[in-house]
Amino acid sequence: MAAKHRPFDCARGLRRPHAAAYVGVSPAKFDEWVRRSIMPAPIRIDRCVIWDRRALDAHFDKLLPEGASEFNEWNVLPREETAVEENPFVAAVRSA
Repeated sequence: MAAKHRPFDCARGLRRPHAAAYVGVSPAKFDEWVRRSIMPAPIRIDRCVIWDRRALDAHFDKLLPEGASEFNEWNVLPREETAVEENPFVAAVRSA
């Protein structure tokens, strides 16, 4: 199956549903976060309401504890400790 194109893969300005998906929440939760200033207010151009992806990144970065990074070693198990077996198709492609 082909990968679905997500507008935030390349666009800087995101409409509401895509801005919500970009930060990983539902549009309703995103609206709440905008009201509470957890996420930035949109930019209004004519009738378009868009969020700047860089502003979303900056606001999201403020949510991280000081000194923390997006990568957390607790989120990733070393390969030998994982219980997931490798897909035989992937193994065949890697060995080819």
